[in-house]
Amino acid sequence: FSVSLHTPGADYPNNQTAAVPIPIDLTSAQPSVATVPAQITVSTGTRTATATLTATGAGTTTVTASGVDLVPATSGTITVQQP
Repeated sequence: FSVSLHTPGADYPNNQTAAVPIPIDLTSAQPSVATVPAQITVSTGTRTATATLTATGAGTTTVTASGVDLVPATSGTITVQQP
């Protein structure tokens, strides 16, 4: 999955790029269902970062992305079949 930047109030809020690297903390609500890396980084000059979600068991979970001076965002429900 990927995390994208959005800058409310900007002339082009969905087309902004990072001026410096931006660390993004990731958490899975149910690590027994799926795990994610603890942190990813949006690199300078880009607007997205990609992470791998690893299935660990059947069930549902969500993933939350957060960071310093960032508004946390939570995914929709992720359903994992038997891995």
